Amino acid sequence: GTSSDTHYEHAEMVDSIPSTVTAVRSAAGVIHRLYVGDTGGAVWRVDLPQGSGPEYRKNNWFVTKLAELGADGLTTDRRFFHQPDIVQSFDSNGDFDGVLISSGNRALPLETDVQNYHFYLKDRFTASGDQAVKLRPPLVIDDAILPDQTACVRGDEGTGVCASDLDLLNGWKIAMTRPGEKGLATPLIDGGRVFFTSFVPASGPASCEPSEGESFLTIVNLADATAIPNQLRIYDLGPGLSSGATVVGDAILIPGSGLPVEAGESGGDPEMLKLVPSLSRRIIPIYWREPGVDRL
Repeated sequence: GTSSDTHYEHAEMVDSIPSTVTAVRSAAGVIHRLYVGDTGGAVWRVDLPQGSGPEYRKNNWFVTKLAELGADGLTTDRRFFHQPDIVQSFDSNGDFDGVLISSGNRALPLETDVQNYHFYLKDRFTASGDQAVKLRPPLVIDDAILPDQTACVRGDEGTGVCASDLDLLNGWKIAMTRPGEKGLATPLIDGGRVFFTSFVPASGPASCEPSEGESFLTIVNLADATAIPNQLRIYDLGPGLSSGATVVGDAILIPGSGLPVEAGESGGDPEMLKLVPSLSRRIIPIYWREPGVDRL
């Protein structure tokens, strides 16, 4: 289609985009790429190569489809209502930009037919404006392209069915296995871990009383979706639809009822932990004014 400095048309961009976009910035803070999902199950990449001059953006920016993860069908109608999280990393296959996103139809939270997934997509074209991006096919949900790590629940102990590092060239996926389970929040990456939340509608016949459903938190190693050292991946967050995990200072705020922990040496009922330590180092800016040198 046609394009200008502020408008770009793509023939396959036919589904709505309800979320905000996620930006990739240079070391100088300049946005040079965007990622976002749509309600047709596609994940889009927007290249904004740096440069200047008359109509530079019009002549150099473009939109491509990174992944096609949904289709028209009772069980395949996957939709993305929340923005992805991005991590710039590398593995034995080279550098990549990792895109974490969960499928789930927020407009129909009670539907139970669609098979939803948590996705980790590796985009290995890390230079914005690379014309080769236009020629590659989008990633699809096939196990040969995106290995299914759902059964790889005890990777640290060598059990479970786990893909090798070479098999994870394009990333991985984890199936949400409960009826109607869907991701309704942005994932959170922290110190080699990824936090996904999901919602499961209440089961059983409809009644005159509202059904809250239940929320769950999945925590896995980012590299291969294996369990973190305690060998648990999924935690019950209690009734209702929870938000995603959120960074608060040097900790991560767990939504819902929190994570279960033991109540100390004296025993007793388990306590619920709402804050867990962050494993990521964060830059804290400090400012000062030197008398006689700096002026207001």
